[in-house]
Amino acid sequence: MIKVKEALNIINKTVTEIGSEKISIKSSIGRVTAENIIAKIDNPPFDMSSMDGYAIKYSKLLDKKTKFLIKDEIFAGEKKTISLKKFETARIFTGGRIPKNSDTVVIQENSNFLDKNHVSF
Repeated sequence: MIKVKEALNIINKTVTEIGSEKISIKSSIGRVTAENIIAKIDNPPFDMSSMDGYAIKYSKLLDKKTKFLIKDEIFAGEKKTISLKKFETARIFTGGRIPKNSDTVVIQENSNFLDKNHVSF
């Protein structure tokens, strides 16, 4: 076993900086970029759900009232835009456009379907 200072000296003496090179995208499989690549546009150009569940406007009142009115359903690829009020929710599927005024998607496994118009969390 060696001391930390000695180990750091060995590392600093043996590690060298790797250069960079320009290559085609076809040759880039298994490679690492030398700098950040920033997209010029967002894709998708809207907030999208990455899971099936219910979109809600999160509120501290969530602890006091857990029953939400199911206002709509949102499927992947739909272009409709809806807006949710407090204690309203929309059933949302993976890839669906997250409604205006909502900031949380509760996964379906953490949801309790109460009836055809209501769900609780």
